[in-house]
Amino acid sequence: MALNAGFEESAAHEIELCATELAMNMVLHAQGGVLTVDTRLDRLETGIRLVAEDDGKGMATPLASITDGTTSRSSLGCGLGTVQRLMDSLDIISPRASGGGTCVSCFRALPVSSEHMSSPLDIGVASRPCTGYLQNGDASVILRDGACVLVGVIDGLGHGKFAAKASGSAKNYVTRHAHLGLREIFTGTSRICRGTRGVAMTLARIDWQRRSMELAGTGNVEVRFPAGSPQGSFVPRRGIIGVESPPVAPVTITWSGELTMVIISDGISSSWSSPDHKLLSAPSAQAIAAHILNFHSRTNDDATVLVVRDTRNDHPKNGTDHV
Repeated sequence: MALNAGFEESAAHEIELCATELAMNMVLHAQGGVLTVDTRLDRLETGIRLVAEDDGKGMATPLASITDGTTSRSSLGCGLGTVQRLMDSLDIISPRASGGGTCVSCFRALPVSSEHMSSPLDIGVASRPCTGYLQNGDASVILRDGACVLVGVIDGLGHGKFAAKASGSAKNYVTRHAHLGLREIFTGTSRICRGTRGVAMTLARIDWQRRSMELAGTGNVEVRFPAGSPQGSFVPRRGIIGVESPPVAPVTITWSGELTMVIISDGISSSWSSPDHKLLSAPSAQAIAAHILNFHSRTNDDATVLVVRDTRNDHPKNGTDHV
């Protein structure tokens, strides 16, 4: 059914795995149930939806059941965690009636192909682990899709292998679900990071053709504009994704030519806070990121700098063009 709906073979196998996990859960925990597979969706939902309904005793803690390793039987406890990772959305109602029972509904959208477009956005990233550690607890995201690009920095709580595991789990989810809205991405990432130390994360989706940017963040990953703020403002919400993370509130900010945005983890010293016009004359976004990391990072934490610079010249200065 997934292949007939237009999914590629690898995606169809992943959807098949999710259907198997849902069916197995009903057999193991409720002695059976009904699995519905629906590809006849309306214009708001183009893809495939799986719905598993049973009359078992229900789940005491539905959200905890998504965490890998959580099980009431002698199994690995990865079933619903797998569904959460591979599908775009997952909803659990348990109990679904006064007598118990569980309804699990999940959906995966059919990808919309986008043509390759030459982008005016120059993007660079520089990162290093905390001194004395081999594994970096920070991660970055750069995903291009037509006229849009999704960028972000993810900071695993603490440093070392456990921080790297948390940020890696978050990055994998964001990468697989980049086509979703920021609110949905943060909700899914929070579920995936349950059972880890948790992460701080800020994501930005820039539509350079429409000259707009959507921003959302939780925790201490900051956004700065060295050459002056664009129209709009953004402050990340308090919390730790996967531990205690209130819903994000994405904001839309005007994106214009010659704008430079810097996203940093808290391994970058607060001493770098004022406009640095000399820095903006660097030949590339990568050079800017490397400069900030080299001269403004703290040695007692992982540090990451991601820079996005729009190379369009919207506002010539002093009547001359700048390249």
